[in-house]
Amino acid sequence: MSRKALLLGGPSINPHWNVPRALHILEGEIVSSLRILEIWEPHLQSRVSGNGEHSHELGMAVSAILITSHAAEMALKSLLAQTCPDENPRKFGGSTGHSLNDLFGNLPHESKLEVEGQFNGMPIEWENYAGREYGKSAEEVFRIADDTFVDWRYAIEDGASNGIPKGVLKAAAAVRITCATKLRLSQVPNSTHEEIASIQDVLVKP
Repeated sequence: MSRKALLLGGPSINPHWNVPRALHILEGEIVSSLRILEIWEPHLQSRVSGNGEHSHELGMAVSAILITSHAAEMALKSLLAQTCPDENPRKFGGSTGHSLNDLFGNLPHESKLEVEGQFNGMPIEWENYAGREYGKSAEEVFRIADDTFVDWRYAIEDGASNGIPKGVLKAAAAVRITCATKLRLSQVPNSTHEEIASIQDVLVKP
């Protein structure tokens, strides 16, 4: 598969956060979530709507949601680790440590614009995992899905009632591309446009 061409090594600019390792873990989480959603998405919404039907599909729904929200959190913290290299990105996650809205809000303006540019330029295939209610901007996605990980990690509690945050996967993928681009440029400042484009081409495909 073309994804195997993504090999990001070398040092991390942030001593508190291993950015290359985080990006490889992030890649696996996004792929895993994609595969779960491809198989189970038609059934998941009814399983999380509280209609009284419980089966192993509810477990698959929770797994997909947790992996997706964790991927978004890891992507945002990895980007913050690069834009604030002297800071531990964990500090930006709000009172819970997992707030996607707070993490995105703490990004420099330039990085926000880069993420939005990637988000708006994603292939149409990503719309299968976005949903109309999440399609306007990455900022809106992270605001709506703010504490999804906290809400869903214990699905038996009342907080797990906000539906499936499909748009988070597309937004996480957009942040991941921005992260990988910054990592490459920090390690190889004279990277050509073609070299950067080759990295982005690997990551942009669902």
